[in-house]
Amino acid sequence: MKKSATKSKEFSSNKLILPLFFMLCTLLLDMVSFLYLGFYQTIPTRFLFNIGGAFIFAGIIYIMPGKKSALTFFYIFIVLQVVINILNANLYSVFGDLFSLDYFFLGAEGAAAIRWEFIDFVSIVINIGILGAIIFATVALFKWNKSTISLAEISTRVFALIFVLLFETCGVTIYVGETINSATSQSEKIEGNTSYLWDSFRFKVDAYKEFGYYGFYLKNVFDFFKFSNSLKPEEKKQLQKFVEDGKVEAVETEFSDDNLIVILCESHEWFAYDPILTPHVYDLMTKSDPSTINEYDATVFTNFYGHNKTNVSENIVLSGNMPKLNNLSSLVNAGNYSYAYTLPKLFEAAHEGEKVQTTYFHSFRRTFYHRDPNYLNGGLGFDKYISMENNSDKSKYFGDWISDADFISSFWEDFVPSDKETKFLTSFATISTHGPYTNSDNPRFKSYYEKYDAEFENYSAWVTEHEEELGYSLPKDQSFLSQLRRYKVGAMDFDNMIAKLFERLKETDHLNDTTVVMFADHNCYYDNLCYAMKGIAKDDYANIEAHHIPLMIYSHNCEPGEVNNFCNTYDIFPTLCQLYGFAYNKNLVQGFNMFEPEIENSFFASHMGGMFTEDFFSQNISDAQPLHLGLSDEDLLHFKEQAELYYSKQDKYEKIYLNNLT
Repeated sequence: MKKSATKSKEFSSNKLILPLFFMLCTLLLDMVSFLYLGFYQTIPTRFLFNIGGAFIFAGIIYIMPGKKSALTFFYIFIVLQVVINILNANLYSVFGDLFSLDYFFLGAEGAAAIRWEFIDFVSIVINIGILGAIIFATVALFKWNKSTISLAEISTRVFALIFVLLFETCGVTIYVGETINSATSQSEKIEGNTSYLWDSFRFKVDAYKEFGYYGFYLKNVFDFFKFSNSLKPEEKKQLQKFVEDGKVEAVETEFSDDNLIVILCESHEWFAYDPILTPHVYDLMTKSDPSTINEYDATVFTNFYGHNKTNVSENIVLSGNMPKLNNLSSLVNAGNYSYAYTLPKLFEAAHEGEKVQTTYFHSFRRTFYHRDPNYLNGGLGFDKYISMENNSDKSKYFGDWISDADFISSFWEDFVPSDKETKFLTSFATISTHGPYTNSDNPRFKSYYEKYDAEFENYSAWVTEHEEELGYSLPKDQSFLSQLRRYKVGAMDFDNMIAKLFERLKETDHLNDTTVVMFADHNCYYDNLCYAMKGIAKDDYANIEAHHIPLMIYSHNCEPGEVNNFCNTYDIFPTLCQLYGFAYNKNLVQGFNMFEPEIENSFFASHMGGMFTEDFFSQNISDAQPLHLGLSDEDLLHFKEQAELYYSKQDKYEKIYLNNLT
């Protein structure tokens, strides 16, 4: 009998065309992102990362058994990239930052804070338009392309295997090769070090420019789920010695018996204060004469800067630093990190054997930014946490803020105990000046609105008269004036709170044994209000005046008046530790004592990107932009040395956190 001919099997050529089309689309989307973000380059420096990543994901699409499953994965990968492109465009326009997986830890906070004015609709239109074109092209492909590829049945699997191996081998080989290439460097410096950039992703924008979509995000996913770090014995020993060498013994100072109140002033700007609408704070920050309403004055730091999200600023002030590459909330919850040196713990240790009360207050939800339980004994070490949930008046939604003045008035015994034998540390994060500023209907602030409207002409005249020395002016745009009205109402509530606080300190005889620190976490970026007031373009990231915010310290031990040295958020913790003589760890802080000559080394680096002193601004150390004339090469070298020191210390902190070496 004659043998039958070998059977052949036909399959659609779209099975091969679809993954190749995916490669084209994903590379195109990355080019569009680069162009839209204004990177002045259309492809990443290490473009092979994108080629390798495109091959890997194209192989996944190819290996799917049917049309529906292949298209499902095709659209999942493409839509994910489109969403990330949109997120990057929006974050970059507001903060100069890019999306990474650590943003997931903002969770409900981030979602609640989003407002229409933050949204870059042009980026949405462009990316959705490209997505629509891709969808149309794939539909047309499967509708009009009916060509098939005919293979012998025995060859079908071989053919599929060949192409899967081709996609995945090419992709993995290229990607791993680029990974090894990026992670290999002989440079000891951080500046311009590709290996450091790959290992740390310290400079997000530079990392994205260098590695592109696949290089950046596949590495970000790997780092995100890395909760342990295998240290070599010698490196572990060196880090333990670094911690041990930083220990400072407690000493007696004129502040040692003082209580301490630390107030984070949400989104405060210098234009929050004036003698007409906020007379108590304004009087506190200026030298008084006998005719003014207060007999006490603060030390005002006129050259103070900050540019971090609220929780980051707060953690830096309460503990001296904060990890960036490792999520602190996860480490604490997993038991991977124990806070050893924080203000509440140091305060309690300084008063061992005495009656001590450490309380944390926040006028919004106790879970906001994962403060609960991270701020209690398992984390920062406060004995008690009082939030909006403890109050009868509660916010119904984000932006429906309660009155800070009314809030603390309900908990005076916890805020400032009347018992003179009790030593207390109180930390409070305010909320009433938080944006958005477009809502002017909160009935809780009715009396403030009435006062603002009644005094607006006087307030406007005062600003106009002093605008040259103030450094800001009232915006002429009516929408910004409306936003300013809402912002100033929150500032008036804060002013009322300060008046009540100092009255309480007097009533309990604590005025002369309590230090009050008031610092802003960041500018009032909501609704672009600070940029309108200061006349600064939102994308002018090098203009550090955008981050010039208030800091005041009241103490009977401090000489009232102005301190003009450049300082920043990192400097508050070491200043308080030295003023109080705490047994802190000098190697675990990034800042300097603001009252000592060492403050000339103050250096600020934001977790959102960018670093600066009063002389230079940079995104990556290498490209340092001078901020005024008369700077020398030695000044530039000093700036870069400060940056190298900051990041080398921060790298040590990350390993110390990850391995719980404190």
